Amino acid sequence: MLSALLHYKRFFFLLFTLFSFTLFFSNSFSQNYPFVKEYGGHTLPTPLHQFEFDVTGVAVDAGGFVYVSDGSPCITKFNSAGTFIKRWAGDFVNSIGTLNTPERIALDPSGNLFVVSRGDHRVVKYTNNGAVLLEWGGLGTADGKFNNPYGVAVDAAGNVYVTDGNNNRIQKFDNNGNF
Repeated sequence: MLSALLHYKRFFFLLFTLFSFTLFFSNSFSQNYPFVKEYGGHTLPTPLHQFEFDVTGVAVDAGGFVYVSDGSPCITKFNSAGTFIKRWAGDFVNSIGTLNTPERIALDPSGNLFVVSRGDHRVVKYTNNGAVLLEWGGLGTADGKFNNPYGVAVDAAGNVYVTDGNNNRIQKFDNNGNF
């Protein structure tokens, strides 16, 4: 008899818990948020303001400009209204600042853009208009080298943090790429 009573208490406790979670989460996630704006899209042939691949990174500067990486070797810039401004990919003639599978993007306090170029294991720093300022990295396990970098973040002091995927670490650099 006592065993059956404990069984029913557990059953009703679990039922109450499940009901409570369902009620909480359905109220928490059922809020309506208005759609505001869409940037890009995917059409063929791909115009400059569209994206060629999966969008992998986005950053917004203090002026409201939106910077997007989509896995193509380019960064696309829009204004806050969603109007295409420009697209850049570094200097192909000198191979400076070119991108190979760009992933995440971050902005420093001065508005410079840091892009993880996963395919060639580098970080590239650009001005907000696409001029290459510097790049660092390369394949390896030593300090300042990467093996499949994926994410980037910049703190208020301008320090740059890069997730180094296959090396299972995060590396911290100053704003000029020094380890």
